[in-house]
Amino acid sequence: LVAYGPGTETTVSHPWRTGDALDRGAQFSKDHSRAVFASSHAGREQLWITGADGQDPAPLTRTDFEYVEMPRFSPDGTTVVFAAYRKGHFGLWTVDVASGREAPVGPDEDDPRAPSFSRNGHWLYFSAITKGGRRQLFRRAWPIGAAPEQVTQEGGFAAIESSDGELLYFVRPDRRGLWRRSPTPGGDDTLVTPELAPIDWRNWDVTRDAVWFVMRPAGDATLARF
Repeated sequence: LVAYGPGTETTVSHPWRTGDALDRGAQFSKDHSRAVFASSHAGREQLWITGADGQDPAPLTRTDFEYVEMPRFSPDGTTVVFAAYRKGHFGLWTVDVASGREAPVGPDEDDPRAPSFSRNGHWLYFSAITKGGRRQLFRRAWPIGAAPEQVTQEGGFAAIESSDGELLYFVRPDRRGLWRRSPTPGGDDTLVTPELAPIDWRNWDVTRDAVWFVMRPAGDATLARF
């Protein structure tokens, strides 16, 4: 894991790290005191949690998952929402940071993935496959409440709100490009840039002043700023 800041680059090392482990998908809590990440350490797919300095990593989940991805701290930092592949399909799960108590997020949508939170903490976005066989973006109230609302109609995979919460940036699983639209259901999608490839659906983020993403103009990955 490598942490970047203004003018800095810090390698976050783990004393238990082996050449066979793959650490990925790290996210800091809102107060930057902790980081959560997915790891295949010891041959098991689990979430791990550590201090912001990377010291004293500890397993956060213990269920026998086949694959875990996209851990996201809740706005208050007490819960992590993530996608996990288990028993033949993906599902969304929550884990309580203090107790380690895990629970699936229900009712079950078809193959839900890529969770993210709205800036105001009132909504949880995710992607799921609809009856028409197409992956679309949904949102549901947080803490988990009413049934999900479908946000997109033309396809969507991973979404991140703008810093003011007025726009929803997202990528599609079946075509190139970074898109944006209203965070609420209805309305049109607008193409922001065609340079983001579907393979990089996880490799982008929205900050206050720009969208950072990976593009591959000649096959090699390049960090780009919009």
